[in-house]
Amino acid sequence: MARYETQGGMVTPGLLYKRITENLRVVQEDCAMMAHFYNTEPSFKDKDMSRKWLMASEMFKKIQHTMMMLEVGRAH
Repeated sequence: MARYETQGGMVTPGLLYKRITENLRVVQEDCAMMAHFYNTEPSFKDKDMSRKWLMASEMFKKIQHTMMMLEVGRAH
Protein backbone atom coordinates (compact mmCIF):
# COMPACT_ATOMS: atom_id res chain seq x y z
CA MET A 1 0.00 0.00 0.00
CA ALA A 2 1.39 3.38 -1.01
CA ARG A 3 1.87 6.11 1.54
CA TYR A 4 1.48 9.72 0.49
CA GLU A 5 2.80 12.89 2.05
CA THR A 6 0.03 15.37 2.68
CA GLN A 7 -0.37 19.03 3.45
CA GLY A 8 -3.29 19.60 5.78
CA GLY A 9 -4.50 16.06 5.12
CA MET A 10 -4.63 16.60 1.33
CA VAL A 11 -2.36 15.05 -1.28
CA THR A 12 -1.10 17.86 -3.51
CA PRO A 13 0.07 17.68 -7.13
CA GLY A 14 3.42 19.16 -6.10
CA LEU A 15 4.06 16.40 -3.59
CA LEU A 16 3.06 13.72 -6.11
CA TYR A 17 5.30 15.29 -8.77
CA LYS A 18 8.20 15.27 -6.30
CA ARG A 19 7.59 11.61 -5.46
CA ILE A 20 7.31 10.52 -9.10
CA THR A 21 10.45 12.38 -10.19
CA GLU A 22 12.45 10.94 -7.29
CA ASN A 23 11.32 7.40 -8.15
CA LEU A 24 12.14 7.91 -11.84
CA ARG A 25 15.59 9.23 -10.92
CA VAL A 26 16.30 6.19 -8.75
CA VAL A 27 15.14 3.76 -11.46
CA GLN A 28 17.19 5.59 -14.10
CA GLU A 29 20.33 5.38 -11.95
CA ASP A 30 19.71 1.69 -11.18
CA CYS A 31 19.33 0.86 -14.88
CA ALA A 32 22.59 2.67 -15.61
CA MET A 33 24.30 0.68 -12.85
CA MET A 34 22.97 -2.59 -14.31
CA ALA A 35 24.39 -1.51 -17.68
CA HIS A 36 27.74 -0.94 -16.04
CA PHE A 37 27.73 -4.35 -14.36
CA TYR A 38 26.87 -6.16 -17.61
CA ASN A 39 29.48 -4.12 -19.51
CA THR A 40 32.25 -5.47 -17.28
CA GLU A 41 31.62 -9.04 -18.51
CA PRO A 42 33.49 -10.24 -21.61
CA SER A 43 30.76 -12.11 -23.50
CA PHE A 44 28.78 -10.66 -26.40
CA LYS A 45 25.52 -11.57 -24.67
CA ASP A 46 26.51 -9.49 -21.63
CA LYS A 47 27.54 -6.54 -23.83
CA ASP A 48 24.14 -6.75 -25.52
CA MET A 49 22.39 -6.78 -22.13
CA SER A 50 24.47 -3.77 -21.14
CA ARG A 51 23.20 -1.82 -24.18
CA LYS A 52 19.62 -2.78 -23.36
CA TRP A 53 19.96 -1.61 -19.74
CA LEU A 54 21.53 1.61 -20.98
CA MET A 55 18.60 2.13 -23.36
CA ALA A 56 16.19 1.62 -20.45
CA SER A 57 18.17 4.16 -18.41
CA GLU A 58 17.94 6.69 -21.24
CA MET A 59 14.22 6.02 -21.61
CA PHE A 60 13.63 6.85 -17.95
CA LYS A 61 15.76 9.99 -18.32
CA LYS A 62 13.58 11.04 -21.26
CA ILE A 63 10.41 10.40 -19.22
CA GLN A 64 11.86 12.58 -16.44
CA HIS A 65 12.52 15.37 -18.93
CA THR A 66 9.03 15.07 -20.42
CA MET A 67 7.45 15.26 -16.98
CA MET A 68 9.54 18.31 -16.15
CA MET A 69 8.37 20.03 -19.34
CA LEU A 70 4.75 19.18 -18.51
CA GLU A 71 5.15 20.65 -15.03
CA VAL A 72 6.87 23.78 -16.35
CA GLY A 73 4.05 24.23 -18.87
CA ARG A 74 1.47 23.84 -16.12
CA ALA A 75 3.15 26.53 -14.02
CA HIS A 76 2.73 29.17 -16.73
